[in-house]
Amino acid sequence: TLKDVEMEEELVQQDLRAKVRDTLLLEGEIEHLEQEIKVLILIHVFFPLGQIQNRRYEAIVRRLHCQMSRAQAVQRYKKIIQLEELKRQLGSSQDSAAADH
Repeated sequence: TLKDVEMEEELVQQDLRAKVRDTLLLEGEIEHLEQEIKVLILIHVFFPLGQIQNRRYEAIVRRLHCQMSRAQAVQRYKKIIQLEELKRQLGSSQDSAAADH
């Protein structure tokens, strides 16, 4: 009957409208995901560069710390040697002063 055909046509149109809505929603989601992917790609490209730079700085700081520690150790050693030499000289001068009396 004509009424059945009209009802079936209405159902088909409703189904078609629902599919168009779903398609539009999916297109919007796809665009959003594409933007997120672009952002993630940029982060992936530039973030490791920052990490590499940080590692370089950390290596420089470690190297400078080692050099400073080495320099301090050498300075301590020289001061100990100098102190021992001064004690030796003081002992020698005291011995010679005691011998003079």
